[in-house]
Amino acid sequence: MRVLLAVTAAAAVLLPAASAAQLSHRSIALEAGITGEPGERGGVAGAAALCATAWLDGPAEAFVRLALGSARATGGRGADAWSGTVGVRLSAGSGPIRPQAEAGAGWARSGGGGDRFAWSLGAGLEWFPALDLSLALRAGIRGAGGAAAAEAAVAATAYF
Repeated sequence: MRVLLAVTAAAAVLLPAASAAQLSHRSIALEAGITGEPGERGGVAGAAALCATAWLDGPAEAFVRLALGSARATGGRGADAWSGTVGVRLSAGSGPIRPQAEAGAGWARSGGGGDRFAWSLGAGLEWFPALDLSLALRAGIRGAGGAAAAEAAVAATAYF
C-alpha cells in the first residue's frame, strides 16, 4: 500500500495536470530534422525550421513555417533549399500528450532553381512537460514541384 501511495504521489508531482498543459493561444517553435531530397534516390538532408502558430477554434490552429534544408553537396558545396508553408494543424485532446495532424501549402526554392509550389502532410505527437512548453515528434511528406520526400522532425515549442 505504501508503494502505491508513493507512486501516486510521485506521478502527481512529476506529471503536469491535463488542464495546465497549455493556456496560451500562440506559439513559436524551433524544429530540427532530416528529410529525403525531392527528386533524388537515397539522398538525406538536414533541415531546420521556425514555426509560429495561432489558435483558430476548437482543436484547430493555423501555422506559418519557414524552413532551411541543406541538400547533398554538388561541386564541393551543399545546395541550400528554402521553403515557406502556411496551413492548419489539428490537436486531439487538451491533455499533456496530444496526437496531431497537419496540412500546408506554400513555396520552395532550392539551389539555383526558381520558386515552386510546395505542400506538406504530416502527423505527430506533442508532449507538455511544463506549462506552455512542449516537445513534439513529427513525421510527414513534403513535396515541391512534382517530387515528394519523407521528413521527420523534433520541435521545441513555447506558447505565449
